[in-house]
Amino acid sequence: MILGDFPLEPFAFVRSLMPRVRKRAEELQTLKEYAGHEQTAWTAALKLILKEDGNKQDCESLYRLNGDDSSSEFLLDFVWWKRFGTSEGALLACESEFGNPRGRSNDVEAIGSDFWKLLTFKAPLKMMVFDVISSDGDRELKILSLLTTFMRSYIAHVEGGLYLFVDASPAFKIWYVRISRSGLIDDLELSLLT
Repeated sequence: MILGDFPLEPFAFVRSLMPRVRKRAEELQTLKEYAGHEQTAWTAALKLILKEDGNKQDCESLYRLNGDDSSSEFLLDFVWWKRFGTSEGALLACESEFGNPRGRSNDVEAIGSDFWKLLTFKAPLKMMVFDVISSDGDRELKILSLLTTFMRSYIAHVEGGLYLFVDASPAFKIWYVRISRSGLIDDLELSLLT
């Protein structure tokens, strides 16, 4: 693949990821610094689990945790960076927007803003994590419609890239798009991973 190969089977990876993130978030929420800050605990849990997985792949993890001056973010919420002799590049790019229950109407736009950054970044696997937290399907439809619109309008897709869209809510759904050709793809569709 033009952008390199992701070192794990991506669908198995994402299916195993969110249960571990959920468990870690629940553990973090018991700590004083995360008490009452569910959104922050989920974000921290995602980054910590991705870091552990990246270490197993000999990747440098680029991310930032609140209050941790030893970590460093690189354009996105989280990146696995790998060096191959004299070459190097990103293997995983991730943005997350867990949202705020009090501002649900505004965070669909925040998800879109984060996703636009992810679209422009080059990595074989790009993952957008969000939470739908809605039983009526309207919020899910708004999020997926926005993400699809952005993908269809982007002119610099790279053939072979894989996008994963992860709903981290209790419903836990995963959608994906594998890029079939480079350039503008104005008819692409998100597929639900079953």
